[in-house]
Amino acid sequence: MTPDDVTNLGFRTDLMVLGEQTVFASLGDGLLVRSPTNPSFFWGNFLLLRRPPPPTQVAATIARFQSAMAEFADVRHVAIGWDHVHGDGGWSDDDTIAAFEALGFNAERGMVLTSTAQRIHSRAATGFEIRPPIGADEWEL
Repeated sequence: MTPDDVTNLGFRTDLMVLGEQTVFASLGDGLLVRSPTNPSFFWGNFLLLRRPPPPTQVAATIARFQSAMAEFADVRHVAIGWDHVHGDGGWSDDDTIAAFEALGFNAERGMVLTSTAQRIHSRAATGFEIRPPIGADEWEL
């Protein structure tokens, strides 16, 4: 998995904004995101999985994150997200979240607003083009 493979527009935007301070490592089934200059930044140092782990694999997933972050002594958090359509892993997100919560974690669900139509306000600034990004290169900074 690479940043270009991420389908969730919230995570995709977050990865774009992180920019050059961040190192990405493909893990096949996920993406390791590290910000060496800012190790305490939760969503600059996290594991993004294609799908939620099965509830029986939550402890192993946490260990995987901790192992991947071991070189950064200042990373004292665990941040794991998944890039998927709800319920496509064969088990419920709720089951996975319950397994994390049973280990003392707090779950956060994010909502990302998108639009299929463009509406330009009558007082909008001029000289700008408003359109969807075209191609992976337009996500580059």
